[in-house]
Amino acid sequence: MILFLDIEASGIHFGSYPIEIGWVDDTGTGESHLIRPARTWTFWSDTSEATHGISRQMLEREGRDHAWVARRITEVLGKADAVYTDAPEWDQAWLDGLTAVVGLPPACQLADFAEAEERRPRPCHRALEDARGLWWRWRRIQEEASRHA
Repeated sequence: MILFLDIEASGIHFGSYPIEIGWVDDTGTGESHLIRPARTWTFWSDTSEATHGISRQMLEREGRDHAWVARRITEVLGKADAVYTDAPEWDQAWLDGLTAVVGLPPACQLADFAEAEERRPRPCHRALEDARGLWWRWRRIQEEASRHA
């Protein structure tokens, strides 16, 4: 199974943390979770909030416990043959931070997903939709390869 993953965060900063995680598998089936922050996660960027539209209040009200999300993503990623993201350095740090805060080992090594074509859907800065965009590009690559095979 191949997964396409995206993470939204509290900011683009050393102290930032994951606030939403979404993934889509190679069939296009996806899952997304807002993440209620751990007590030790305090950094917040108003600029990032304006970009993704997720507030701290929304996380407290609608987010799942960070430990539950860490266990869920570890379970899902453990079944994947490959996991792609469009920002592996940042997403890897946030993913590792999510699992580490609850004492889990790193879930996997993320791979970079290069731009497939110029007509790709634009990122909307919500995890599930951005992961779907990665999946969409992957499907276009498969279709193009089939045409030339």
